[in-house]
Amino acid sequence: MVGLSSLAHKSGKLVFDNLNAEKRYSKLAAYAQSKLAVVMFAYELQRRLAKAGSSTLSVAAHPGIAKSDLARNGKVEALVMKLAAQSTEKGVLPTLRAAIDKQIQGGDYLGPSGFLNMRGTPIVHPSSSRSYDAANASRLWQVAEELTGVTFLSQ
Repeated sequence: MVGLSSLAHKSGKLVFDNLNAEKRYSKLAAYAQSKLAVVMFAYELQRRLAKAGSSTLSVAAHPGIAKSDLARNGKVEALVMKLAAQSTEKGVLPTLRAAIDKQIQGGDYLGPSGFLNMRGTPIVHPSSSRSYDAANASRLWQVAEELTGVTFLSQ
């Protein structure tokens, strides 16, 4: 299983009393929080799969800066895309490698190898320090179960 994250996860913070951005909304903060949650959820899923003795792997990946419609309404974002973005075909490579490379291990995080992990050949590299907080990841899992009404690999 591959969770699709973003470099934006590095600035993300989980705000448990505002996970759905209903109290305060900032599009950048909400996006960063959601991408941090994806990485943490992937890591928590891997811990639970391993504890259950499953051979299924859970990893996360990000495309770096890839040309997409994400920046279609922002002048600064459009300039960044023009100057730094790689093609969508190259942006998908970390996700593809995460899904099919037999060398990938559960809990890995993949993204481009180039400058600031924005573009280049996909490699395994560390995610943000916040993403490794197992207590918050477990809490996020519990909140997801409560919000969805779905219980899966509960501890």
